[in-house]
Amino acid sequence: MDGPSAHDPLAGAAAPAGGGASGGAVPTAHKPKKHLIAGVEDVYLYTTQESNPVSLLYELECARLNRVRFTLNFEGSENFELETGGLVLQVVAEPFKRTRMGRLLVKDKTKPAKLCNKYTWTLDEPDSETMNQMIASDYAVIHELMIDAKALGFGDDSLTVQNIEATCREFNLNFLDLDFPPTPRSLYRKTRNSELMTDGQPISFRRPTDFMDGEYDVFLGGIEPNDIRQGMLSDCWFLCALSAIAEFPHLVKRLFLKESQTVSSSGVYKLRLCKNGQWQTVTVDDYFPCWPGGGPAYSRSHGNELWVLLLEKAYAKLHGSYGAIKMGWAYEAMLDLSGCPYATIRLEDPDVQERIRAGAMWDELVRWDDEGYVMSCSTPGEDVYTETGEKPEKSGSGLVAGHAYTLLAAKATSAGHKLVCLRNPWGNFEWQGAWSDNSELWTPELRMEVGADEVAEDDGKFWMCFEDVVAHFFSINVSMVDPQGCINGEWFEKRRKVSFTYGGDDQLSVPMYVLNVPTQSHHFISVHQEDERCEGFKPYLDIGVTVLEILPDHTYRLVASSGNSAERQNQTEVNLKKGQYLVVPTTTGCKFAQGIQHSGGPPVALFKEADAADAVDGRREFSDEVTAALNEMFRRLDSDLDNVLSRNELNTFMQMTEGCSMSDEVHKWLISQFDSYQGGLTQDGFRAAYMYMFESSGGDPETIWRDLMYMGYDRSLDLLYCRTVMLAFHSDRSFALHPQPFDANAYEEAMELPIKEFGKCKDLEGGQVKLYTRRAGYSGVSFAVENCGSRQLEFTLDCAESKNVMSHRGQLRASQRIPVNETKVLHHLMPDKSFDPWSWSIKYSVRWL
Repeated sequence: MDGPSAHDPLAGAAAPAGGGASGGAVPTAHKPKKHLIAGVEDVYLYTTQESNPVSLLYELECARLNRVRFTLNFEGSENFELETGGLVLQVVAEPFKRTRMGRLLVKDKTKPAKLCNKYTWTLDEPDSETMNQMIASDYAVIHELMIDAKALGFGDDSLTVQNIEATCREFNLNFLDLDFPPTPRSLYRKTRNSELMTDGQPISFRRPTDFMDGEYDVFLGGIEPNDIRQGMLSDCWFLCALSAIAEFPHLVKRLFLKESQTVSSSGVYKLRLCKNGQWQTVTVDDYFPCWPGGGPAYSRSHGNELWVLLLEKAYAKLHGSYGAIKMGWAYEAMLDLSGCPYATIRLEDPDVQERIRAGAMWDELVRWDDEGYVMSCSTPGEDVYTETGEKPEKSGSGLVAGHAYTLLAAKATSAGHKLVCLRNPWGNFEWQGAWSDNSELWTPELRMEVGADEVAEDDGKFWMCFEDVVAHFFSINVSMVDPQGCINGEWFEKRRKVSFTYGGDDQLSVPMYVLNVPTQSHHFISVHQEDERCEGFKPYLDIGVTVLEILPDHTYRLVASSGNSAERQNQTEVNLKKGQYLVVPTTTGCKFAQGIQHSGGPPVALFKEADAADAVDGRREFSDEVTAALNEMFRRLDSDLDNVLSRNELNTFMQMTEGCSMSDEVHKWLISQFDSYQGGLTQDGFRAAYMYMFESSGGDPETIWRDLMYMGYDRSLDLLYCRTVMLAFHSDRSFALHPQPFDANAYEEAMELPIKEFGKCKDLEGGQVKLYTRRAGYSGVSFAVENCGSRQLEFTLDCAESKNVMSHRGQLRASQRIPVNETKVLHHLMPDKSFDPWSWSIKYSVRWL
């Protein structure tokens, strides 16, 4: 290929990526120019002009887990030669290395020059032995650091960022988080027998100083959605939610404690996330999962900023591992990032389809957009690309299966078009149908009307019509952040912890709350349980919440009910007038009965093996399963949500396990000896104190089993008789809450009234008996019977011919005596095996007494 003017002393540059030939003026700047090799991601060719001698230096960087065999051919060039002779350069670049290829010299700088070049490349598997050696070397260093961290008490929950940084400076160390250490334990989920579910990927841990060139910070250059780059971890649902939140930078910034909004020289950061319905402060270090010798293997930032990596790490820590945050729903991640009310709309549901046909769904979407809510959409199917590092072909619709997209805007045009703007968090791969970037449907006027970009770029942002959204997406997810209708633009929020206690034989109890509403207002009331993703998770209960108006004669009127659903959270939305209301958390008891029925697995180990891979000294430590149980007990006891156990909360534990209260002297000694904060034991302090008490009392393992059983566990550490949930209240006006002890009659009303109000009614016995059937979504079905006659009756409901169901009564045939003018629940049925088809069938009989 011919070069430019023959009068130029140098001509030519690196070939454009993808193979071929090119010519052009050599750069005049004496610094490397970086050229992306087309057709292969993360491989770069660098050219540097040098003046003495006049030459071009070529280097190749491989920023991926491959070896690159690269050939650069300058044959056909004039007045050039390689310093080694000839006109062909060949190199094998190792993963995550920048390799010098060679120097191309000008033979005679007084004569014209012409540069031609072409290249070829192939990708090979990396050398596994070299990778393993690098990983082993990294982990050997980390193990020594873990011993130092243990000795310095880095794991104490009470330490502030300033405390930890002062200790790090004193001992010239970086912070290392012992609760979520930079080892394989933090990468992968565990099986029931505590084996790690590894994926075979060669992952090491490295600090930003190891893989970032130059200056870096937490928010370098501001917060933008396109800062986020997804790695090989299949957590696009989380990154999509994060990208959506990043449309409002203040929502991201408030997830970082003030002292963690700038870079920490010691690598310690504290973030705040709303997990399991409760705001939690999470401490993390700055060791991130990386390719050996390279950069981040999971999420990464567009530039030298840490906020994406830190949030992903904090989110992984809350769940127990990075592996635990693979695959999920964007709306749940948005809930964890915002702590706000939510909505998820499954577009295939019949009632949603009816709202779409009536236009109500579009109107609601526009209203949510006007309110500034954070939204996303999810496609059906499964993501089969992320973990392999491959990308789908840019053909067809352009949408990726099993993927989550940020929903940026919903705009109706003057011409009647209903248009939605979306963003792929990958930063590319866009919709190719109607209203896509280069669609002929666009006019300059329409672009201006909806605010569409004039220049089409493959940046992941695109438009499509609402009809295509309905056709191609599975759900729309909404996080109702900072609504405009609220005073000061923020929700009035209160959170309360409550525990269901199950006594068998349909005996349930749970604390309730009186809600005082001083003026007409809009309320969201939700109930949350521990995410099944979390390490040591317990199978979901079927949970719900019912709101009853307290009438002047002290009876109740139903005003709202979420129904009971075996999901992570459940929510009801209601407008309330001035008055008093009883808020009742509900569960049918069916899942409790199911758990007891299927319990009886092998006992778990109480302690770690002495040679456990993540042990840092010779001291005995509780096994991961027992640690998870003690952490759950701590959260259950921490009724005021301040992350420490007060004197009264510790007394509750003592009374449940020892049958006695704690003296002042013992309390003072505990606070002085173990990790504490403002007069209460932290979670770390509680576990350490429990270990001390156990060892000082003789070390009999049966004492631990006794305490665990008193707290509701069996020897498999299945939590059978108790479960803690969170109640969250959000309102656009102020309100008050007052705790109420369990009221069996009110609980019965809270279970029966929604079945009568929202269920289907069938008249029996000439209208003297009414049978109500209420379907609980995909979670089950409930039956209630009302006696409208003049005599007491005995009603028998037989569900024995149902498929794959179990009843809260423990058997599928039940008889119940029902007084005149009263209603009784006969059965709550739920699937016995969650992922198998289920159906119900009933037979009934009535006997008048």
